[in-house]
Amino acid sequence: MTQTASAATTPTLDATLTLALALASEAAYDDFDGKPLRLPQGWELAGRWTGWDPVLRGGSEEKYGLLLRATDGSGAYIVAFRGTASLDDALDDADVPKATFTPTVGTLDSTVRVEAGFYGIYNDTGAGMTQSMRQQIQQLLAQQAPRSLYVTGHSLGGALAHLFAFDLSFGSYASAFTRLTTFASPRVGDSGWRESYDARIPSANSIRVYNQQDLVPEVPPKDFGYHDVGSGFPVWFERNRLPELYPLSRHALLNYIVVLQNAFQSPSQTWAGSFPDATDGKKTMISQVPNPPRG
Repeated sequence: MTQTASAATTPTLDATLTLALALASEAAYDDFDGKPLRLPQGWELAGRWTGWDPVLRGGSEEKYGLLLRATDGSGAYIVAFRGTASLDDALDDADVPKATFTPTVGTLDSTVRVEAGFYGIYNDTGAGMTQSMRQQIQQLLAQQAPRSLYVTGHSLGGALAHLFAFDLSFGSYASAFTRLTTFASPRVGDSGWRESYDARIPSANSIRVYNQQDLVPEVPPKDFGYHDVGSGFPVWFERNRLPELYPLSRHALLNYIVVLQNAFQSPSQTWAGSFPDATDGKKTMISQVPNPPRG
């Protein structure tokens, strides 16, 4: 799949920070899967939270993210969300109707509508949950008193990261917010969302890393009234043979990480080459220099 290019300018990324955020997002998947956490160098676990998957068959509470603290005493923290990792998540991803966003603190000047499934995970509770995802994260921040905050997530986690960063801009930790970097994030909201988000969060502080061959950053579709926010940083990779049969390869976070690691070795921050597929090491991926980013 080829995305439509525009005249938008590709931002220059901080290589060390961007890779640390990608690894933090991958660690959130490890936590959900019960695996040992492989944290980025210089960061330690400071907390975790859950979210509610509100689906028709009853829903479930699931682990959704990690709060990491810098070990250098700088007061820097990473808020990292994992992406789709269960059937309930997938059903929420497909919940295209919109819900009205309400900030945790403060009020909006206009109506902001966001994808209902994403917002339900972020905002709702169920079963024995006593706090929503947003309430849990706010409580963790109150316990840690961060001086700087970096927010990240992959796939569905990117959508949740956008919701949290926007919510954060209304509260007492708005001044601590430093950077949002997402990987393969879907679109989150309508034109009201885009206008309000971009008015509160400078595009230089909100980066969407996306593979131009990945379907997920193209959904929900613009034809349904959904819009991108912030600045786009494109990459381009897919299977070298029959790529249309392997959409997960084009979406896998570990493949994004390999491409970025190589791209950051070049002043242009682009890379053309080949590498083993993280979803099947016996298969080969190819990376090309991407087209200019979409607007």
